[in-house]
Amino acid sequence: MAQISIRQWAAPVECGSQQTVLEAALAAGVPFPHNCMSGECGACKCRVLTGEVAHGPHLPEALSADERAQGLVLACRSRPKGPVAVEWLLPDRLRAAAPAARSWRAHVIDKHWATHDVVRLRLAVQGKAMHFLPGQFVRLRVGRLPARNYSMANPAGEGELEFHVRLVPQGLVSGHIARHLDLGDGVRLEGPFGTATWQGVQPGRLLLAAGGTGLAPIKAVLRAALDEEHPDIHLYHGVRDERDLYDMEELMALHAQQRLHYTPVLSAPTAATVHRTGWLHEAIARDHPRLHGATVFTAGPPPMVEGVRAHALAAGVRAEHIAADAFHAAAPAGLSLLERLRRLFGAHLAATA
Repeated sequence: MAQISIRQWAAPVECGSQQTVLEAALAAGVPFPHNCMSGECGACKCRVLTGEVAHGPHLPEALSADERAQGLVLACRSRPKGPVAVEWLLPDRLRAAAPAARSWRAHVIDKHWATHDVVRLRLAVQGKAMHFLPGQFVRLRVGRLPARNYSMANPAGEGELEFHVRLVPQGLVSGHIARHLDLGDGVRLEGPFGTATWQGVQPGRLLLAAGGTGLAPIKAVLRAALDEEHPDIHLYHGVRDERDLYDMEELMALHAQQRLHYTPVLSAPTAATVHRTGWLHEAIARDHPRLHGATVFTAGPPPMVEGVRAHALAAGVRAEHIAADAFHAAAPAGLSLLERLRRLFGAHLAATA
């Protein structure tokens, strides 16, 4: 056992020999910032103040060589070599605003296909309604299957939760949800988690960029912004083809009411279309070459999220006004972390080529 001291947490945490810093912290009830738990997103980036850790494989986008040289590590990839002290990098104001994570039980009250490969799942939470910030997610577990992260698409404070579940080819959990989960079936939830959250109306333009089922957390943010009557909202939804678009009727109605500007973008249409085509971040760059004073929320596939974030920074958005939630796919059963990272590198290079 090793002892971990966390600057933002009063009590030390005991860490088993096979545990990472993040696993030990979460097991002790510490609200340590995190997302993917697999070395891909960088949300659990922290600084080692004293002691040493053994650091595992990770994507360079999550932690650069320069950052590593400066003493930064990923808590999800770090195993203490002895007593260590760390501090997470998430600003205290964001952590303080987030509700405490806990375990919940819920059951299915509605399930239907939103598109050919996206299931809209509605759950009723047992007992007290879950409090969460728009943009957060939960870890959902069905039976003995592995837990998966899904973002809430509904406003906070309701007794029901809405999720958009994409059916992943050979996906163990998404396949079960799509084909076998029935009305009334129980599920377990843990959360809420996530720091790419709505913090209230900010002056300036609000740019929302969703890729695929990244529309779920973006819709939660959108609903909060509409409730607070934000005057300048732009929503872009990027998918491959027209059949992948969903919730268009609702979003087009809001567009017609001039409550937001809604733009679908198709990256690989199979037929002539009236919609914009190409990469989502390129469409945004053409429409919004300057974004000084804007706030940006983006969620979806990592290359798309990174493209939107890079343009936003180049166009004048302050880094603290960009909330990015990259959806990292769960590892296929039987794949080692090294093989998973090799596949991720290949997918990333193909998507950004």
